Amino acid sequence: MSSHRQRIVGVITVGALALTACGGAGAGSGSESSSDVVLGWSGPFSGPLQSLAETNQAAIEMAVDQVNEDDGVDIKLVVKDDALSAEKAVTQAKQFISEDKIDVMMGPAVNTPFLAAQPIYHNAGLVQLLVGTAATGITDEYPNTWRLFFDGDAEARLIVERLRDHYGSTKIAILAENTGSGLPGADSLEKAINETDGVSLATKQLFATDKPDLGGYVDEIVKSGADGIALWSVGGANTANVVKALAAAGVTTPVVGDIGAVFKATPELAGDALGQVTLDAATFNTELYAEGAEPDPKAVALRDEVKSRLNVDELPDAFHLALMYYNAVHVFKEALKRSDGKTDPDALRAALVEGDIMTPLGDVYTFSEDDRNGYAPENLSFASIAPGSYNDGFWVRAEGAPGE
Repeated sequence: MSSHRQRIVGVITVGALALTACGGAGAGSGSESSSDVVLGWSGPFSGPLQSLAETNQAAIEMAVDQVNEDDGVDIKLVVKDDALSAEKAVTQAKQFISEDKIDVMMGPAVNTPFLAAQPIYHNAGLVQLLVGTAATGITDEYPNTWRLFFDGDAEARLIVERLRDHYGSTKIAILAENTGSGLPGADSLEKAINETDGVSLATKQLFATDKPDLGGYVDEIVKSGADGIALWSVGGANTANVVKALAAAGVTTPVVGDIGAVFKATPELAGDALGQVTLDAATFNTELYAEGAEPDPKAVALRDEVKSRLNVDELPDAFHLALMYYNAVHVFKEALKRSDGKTDPDALRAALVEGDIMTPLGDVYTFSEDDRNGYAPENLSFASIAPGSYNDGFWVRAEGAPGE
């Protein structure tokens, strides 16, 4: 599937409903069978994360095809381009609900549009399956949000513990981008540092993503005497700018980042500077492999199918979210199966907490009424972001990182 078709906003019908009209059960309507179920998703097809959105959509469509063909569930997929815009996400939320009459929403994919549109989905009583949205407290505040990702606090704890336990850091500096994703991430890192034995906060620096020269922020980190840097960034370009600034200043302090550093563009844009900086980043075990070993064959098969659908020889960008979106569709399928096709929030909530849900990739999700964050943080590990560490969707596991 060519990337050119992604530039338009529209409705994409998949599988058995390819010729079905746009109707379907409205939000919270609770259809009595699993046919004519409408699933919404929006992603940043316009802007710097376009290739990421395209990769994610290919994985979603692959999973929807599988579910429709193999499990007798008819899902129609409605896709829109939120362009990373809060205003656009709000408009689209109203369209998803009133015009497209979706039953369940996946996303929006990134914090800025997600947080802006969230009250609309909440007021409509629409169940949301969240991937890519790490904003802390979302599942506590909104009873119909179910995270198939991990929250920012959980990821932050892993980052701080990695710096302490593997690199021996005791004074940790926070370096985070000043955006809708970076700001809550920085707060989660500060909370983790305050709650983790043996470490203290050296300084907290919030960098402007529109200014590639980050020298001033690095200077403050050096002055603080930090022996570890916790990074919260989004996308390869911003992370590469951080790496280049650290290398230019001769800073060899180890850096451990959030999943936003695990982008193909990070080593490509950082260039030689990456060889001067130690950078690990949290990501999913499924995306990692140990040197001398082969990646998980199930994940390899998914990658190859995604490449085929995009009609590319190499994945254009990060694979980790594609894996999660693939899982999300299968979690949705299992919830529909358990609820006998009912899509009202009460039925889906009961279905999601009925027991563990395992996806074809082998990932297990466990939800409860008290904890709607279904992805266990222990399923995360750390990639080594270094020259030659990326291999068409997969990353080398960092030395001493947990995982199989």
